[in-house]
Amino acid sequence: MQKDFVPLSAAVRAVPDAVSSIVDAVALVAPRLATVVTTQGSIKSDPLRELLGPVLSPFAITPGGQASFAAKGIDFTGPDQRIGVALQAGRAFANNGAIMSVLASASSPDIDWMVVVVPEIYKSSRVYPRVLDQLHDLQGAHGIHLDLQGVILLSY
Repeated sequence: MQKDFVPLSAAVRAVPDAVSSIVDAVALVAPRLATVVTTQGSIKSDPLRELLGPVLSPFAITPGGQASFAAKGIDFTGPDQRIGVALQAGRAFANNGAIMSVLASASSPDIDWMVVVVPEIYKSSRVYPRVLDQLHDLQGAHGIHLDLQGVILLSY
């Protein structure tokens, strides 16, 4: 399991404790998420959500995305913590699923923090480092300001 923090606001230096607690809880279930990968290498998102939902519910983070241009890009939201969680199956990089989730969360007025959970490998291709590169490109892009404090990227 890998974990990285990509700040999207110059004022942010660290992840708040409340968000870190949620990220730690998701990280604990990451090994179980990896067991959902089929022998053919495909990943179904519904079983992933079923595993993650009970981990998030004690934090009052519930299924369902906010109304935005890409509401399906946000799987769970916690308005009290101003957090969104996107659980990516196989195409987090190839179809820009992870980036679409970040853009969807930035367009939501109720989300300041985004947790994006991606597979380490999908059909023999490394996903995590490629998505991390995309996030760093987004972070360093001139002329793009996202109304989002930061993204925490986790792998399973």
